[in-house]
Amino acid sequence: MPTFTTNSLRWQIFDSVATALEAAPELQSVRVRRNPRQSVKVGKNDFLIVIRWEPDTLIQAKGHKEDRKFRLLVGSIANTDQADSDADAMQLVVGGVVRKQWVSLSVFANKVKPREIEVVPDVENMLIEGSLVASAWDIDYELVHSATGA
Repeated sequence: MPTFTTNSLRWQIFDSVATALEAAPELQSVRVRRNPRQSVKVGKNDFLIVIRWEPDTLIQAKGHKEDRKFRLLVGSIANTDQADSDADAMQLVVGGVVRKQWVSLSVFANKVKPREIEVVPDVENMLIEGSLVASAWDIDYELVHSATGA
């Protein structure tokens, strides 16, 4: 069986944000679903965070450097009697955790520039039970390849 040990910078960014949400004390007991591929089921009186990355696009390439962009969706789902209100309130907490995580991304040698571009009440191709409030983040980053092409 082959083993693969190096992930893309995109995956490292995605994973660092998902891990921060999973570990956040203020979100204790709220499950996090990474890149859901089927309908998202949320039990009555339950909460869920979904995080999904969308296409990674090459913006410009010069020599060994690429400027790239991908979108990260981070959503809060509530299936409660006041689901709209609860999802909105939870998204404020989730957004705070995500914003704190951007500061830690300076550990990457590559330049990473996240910006929240919109907050939406639904996400295309994501069926849910309950109410959703999601933030869409555009992540611009620089990828530098070694002279050997690795």
